Amino acid sequence: MKTQHVLEYSQPTIRGNTIERVKIIGLESANGRRYPAAVLQAAVPLYESAPVFICHPDPREKRRGSRMLRDHLGNLENVSGNGNGLFGDLRIKGHPWPSRSSRRRPAPRSGSRTMPTSR
Repeated sequence: MKTQHVLEYSQPTIRGNTIERVKIIGLESANGRRYPAAVLQAAVPLYESAPVFICHPDPREKRRGSRMLRDHLGNLENVSGNGNGLFGDLRIKGHPWPSRSSRRRPAPRSGSRTMPTSR
């Protein structure tokens, strides 16, 4: 049986409403696509200030070419490459991030992921 790694995990640094140095995109995707470091570095301006959404767009949103505001988690900042992909700070909109002791995770929606949309 083939093992697939869905998530890379590290202890994030959270300051106020910002999760620092989140991985945006790596050099190779789970489905085998490869992204040369030089191409990713050239794409940094496209990711700077890009919105991040909680879920994939539904068919209606895809047809409209817009997203529901309720799914907007925040925006990327300070995007840079380091040879392993692109990383940046994820500024969460709204109130500061709750403390770890009081944090409750919302129930995930089916097939949910956080991802930047194309600009």
